[in-house]
Amino acid sequence: MKTSLMTAKRSFAAILLCLAAVFAGCKGGEDVPKPDPKDGTVSVTGTAVVGQTLTANSVQADFPFTGDFTWESSASGAAAATDWTPISGATGENKNQLTLTDSLKDKYVRATRTNSNNKKVSSD
Repeated sequence: MKTSLMTAKRSFAAILLCLAAVFAGCKGGEDVPKPDPKDGTVSVTGTAVVGQTLTANSVQADFPFTGDFTWESSASGAAAATDWTPISGATGENKNQLTLTDSLKDKYVRATRTNSNNKKVSSD
């Protein structure tokens, strides 16, 4: 979820561009990896604007969640990017909410949680 203000049209266009980039990278006959429903899901709700609060939610499946939520930020926002870093002070017990600050402006944020199968599940 990007923390800058965008119109609905620009957001939709950005989503389409991201999807086009994902599918352009696929070779014929390859499947796009899909999350395993047994791992559970993590989602984020709220308005991605500085000063607003985002809330992370998780739904357990076959493997219960064992850890607390961790919030991470990235300049690129790609799920497989290596620049996802924990947001200082936004981890630990009952930290399912994150208030967006100026330091997160123009960055992507996500919530993650680890399940009992030692799989990190994220909201991206």
